[in-house]
Amino acid sequence: MSPSTRREALALLAVAAAGCARPAPLPEPGVTRLPLAAFAGGRRLRVIHEGRPAEVLLGPDGPVARSLVCTHRGCEVRWHEEAGRYRCPCHFGEYDAEGRVLGGEPPRPLRLLAAALEGGEVVVRG
Repeated sequence: MSPSTRREALALLAVAAAGCARPAPLPEPGVTRLPLAAFAGGRRLRVIHEGRPAEVLLGPDGPVARSLVCTHRGCEVRWHEEAGRYRCPCHFGEYDAEGRVLGGEPPRPLRLLAAALEGGEVVVRG
């Protein structure tokens, strides 16, 4: 086979291979996907959703996701297991396990995010 024929054959193979290759799926904007295995042992997962901290956990009725941004000044709240509440380190606002205001300066509860089971994943939107 001559060099030019070899080149033509390789070019045809490259075009055929490119037609068969499928690009990896692009991430969906505004969607966070987490494998169910990540929740082993009832873990609370801190994630970055749409550029902001959020928490996702599996409750008895399915997945629950909420923003971890304090509704007072926008600081990140933290879950304190021993107290059973979220606390804001900036101005000491407190929220219960469902994100409702218990005390301090927060004017509103923590924002809930849409979360659902889809196949073997927890999917957070919103």
